[in-house]
Amino acid sequence: MRAFLVAGLSALLVAACGPSTAVLPDPKPGTVDHVVIFWLKRPGNGDDKERLHAAAGQLEAIPGVLAVRHGNVIASDREIVDDSFDLAYIITFDSVESLRAYDPHPIHAKLAAEVARPLCRKILVYDVIH
Repeated sequence: MRAFLVAGLSALLVAACGPSTAVLPDPKPGTVDHVVIFWLKRPGNGDDKERLHAAAGQLEAIPGVLAVRHGNVIASDREIVDDSFDLAYIITFDSVESLRAYDPHPIHAKLAAEVARPLCRKILVYDVIH
């Protein structure tokens, strides 16, 4: 049933969007994507997700942060896809130096200590430079 729903929703989305020639611009050289994957202590808990989303909005005030995006996991039957997490963030920085200054920044440190760590059983990070 789940596979049928996913396939149906995917087909509806493709039909609604129609053909597209839109192309995402290449990221500016030297920018960094900081990908943070969260596993909640209470998997799937909507209130916990909302607390993390509200907190993440504050990260845009940190110098060097260009964008903060988030999303929820998509269930998958494919072996190669890890769908065991709850939500993920992609935080884009203007440079590696800004990424390095981000971790100890008071806004990030407070949100990590007061929101992310209490709500999450596991957090995994990937950093990618363009």
